[in-house]
Amino acid sequence: NGATATDTLKFNKGTLGGYSLSDLSFAKDGDNLVITVSDKGTVTVTDYFATAEANRINTFLTLEGETKLTSTLEWHTSSVTGEEAMYRVVDGTEAGESITAITGIKHWINAAGGNDTVTGANAGDMLAGNGGNNTINAVAGAEVYGENGDDVVNAAGNNFIGVNGGNDTINLAGTGNNTIWVYNDTADATATFNMTINGATATDTLKFNKGTLGG
Repeated sequence: NGATATDTLKFNKGTLGGYSLSDLSFAKDGDNLVITVSDKGTVTVTDYFATAEANRINTFLTLEGETKLTSTLEWHTSSVTGEEAMYRVVDGTEAGESITAITGIKHWINAAGGNDTVTGANAGDMLAGNGGNNTINAVAGAEVYGENGDDVVNAAGNNFIGVNGGNDTINLAGTGNNTIWVYNDTADATATFNMTINGATATDTLKFNKGTLGG
């Protein structure tokens, strides 16, 4: 009761080692957040969803192998599926960097500026290259967003891929059933694009949209 953004929730087994994020599952019960810890029990954070997002507890300390991992976890709603879930949030910098998701929890990765490599690991990951010329590797079921730069997207199937400006290469593989969304939003209304799609099949959809500007 009474948890806020200044608090940290740490999961550890003492001499037995630590829990990983894949040992945790998250559910919404009214205004409460219920965290199930493997098969050991539950932790309930009361009034989590009644608390302003900026004031919610969102720092979780787990142990991935031998490395302690502090994760910012935030509850988000997928803009594609409408599904609500807990995501591990990773924000990049303006420098070029490599950001890789870990298995077991959905990721909300915002690579920011620079020429980045973003690699997902879970269905439902949200992978955004944002600025720069980025390479984004998505497993099946992930969402991918490229912004303006010359991006390369490698998609494993059943992906939602949104691209906005730049010279982009989309490589489709696996199960198909992808939606590729070509869009210009209000902030980038003058952006132009030159896209190459490899591996498209009859199960894929190419969508043209201007975002908030209409279709």
